[in-house]
Amino acid sequence: MIEESIGHTQEEVDKSMRGHNETLTLKVTCATTAQACANLRVLDGLTMDQRIQYLRDHGMSVDFVDQIPEGAQNITVNGILNDEARAVHVEAGHVSQTNDQATNVTYYVQYNASKGGVSDLMQAGYDKFVSPINGDYSATILAMVDAVQRQGDDAPVNLYAHSWGSIVTRDALNILANEGYTNPNLTTAVFGAAVRPGALVSPMTIIAGYNKVFPPIDPVTGQKPLSSLVYLTSPYDPVAMFVGGTLFPSIYLDSNSELHLPSAAQGEAWGGLQGVAPVFQGPVNPHSCYGLNCAGTDYNWTIDKAEQWKKAMERHQ
Repeated sequence: MIEESIGHTQEEVDKSMRGHNETLTLKVTCATTAQACANLRVLDGLTMDQRIQYLRDHGMSVDFVDQIPEGAQNITVNGILNDEARAVHVEAGHVSQTNDQATNVTYYVQYNASKGGVSDLMQAGYDKFVSPINGDYSATILAMVDAVQRQGDDAPVNLYAHSWGSIVTRDALNILANEGYTNPNLTTAVFGAAVRPGALVSPMTIIAGYNKVFPPIDPVTGQKPLSSLVYLTSPYDPVAMFVGGTLFPSIYLDSNSELHLPSAAQGEAWGGLQGVAPVFQGPVNPHSCYGLNCAGTDYNWTIDKAEQWKKAMERHQ
């Protein structure tokens, strides 16, 4: 039994190491409306290649490319237990989260190589805790850094990341900030984040600028412009709560704070616990249903719903 356990652990470590050193790049275009692409329900029992073909047959072009090219405006990175087909599909609901009728939207997926649940968790843990210390960054992180740098220092660049992808994005942003990269037109949006908001605020204020992350009120409109950092986390998302730490207080989660990120919500303990089982039961759950994904379900969570949640919390204080 012990030998079997050791053998299984070594196998998972080997897979994790392979994932650490592998990455792929996919170019995706949603030819129909963004909501129609997000609404696609890929049939069960298909291989990864068959599911990618299903997406192609239903309005999404999916192409494997050598690298993210110059001029790429939308760059995304996936979470754990996402093969290439799942990674491509989930990001359709993130990139166009504020415009469900957008058409012909193109984005690039810097694919975080998934090798299975245990090995993915090992990779994510390594990316989160070890890489910032020893500088051994994954192929995906380094590919993202390279892609962003090649866009230039004033081009519009939008980064989107889900779950584990938020760790990858945090590491990439820190590398960019430490190397002196600045770009006032860079935005970052994370969904179901596995990092605390402050871990993204720090590099983003260096790269995009403090007033881009925390924009002052416009004297003409009396409104705050959109922040360059979206931290969209459902209060019922157990991953964001227990891994990303939204269960614990933060000035960026506190709706009464001047530094509150408008889309960020404090985790709700009992709701998060109730959300654990659905995460393991299927793709419609509080961790996967951000932006345009799972529209019409109770688990769908958007920037508008985050604002409603904020107002509701303020009324109860």
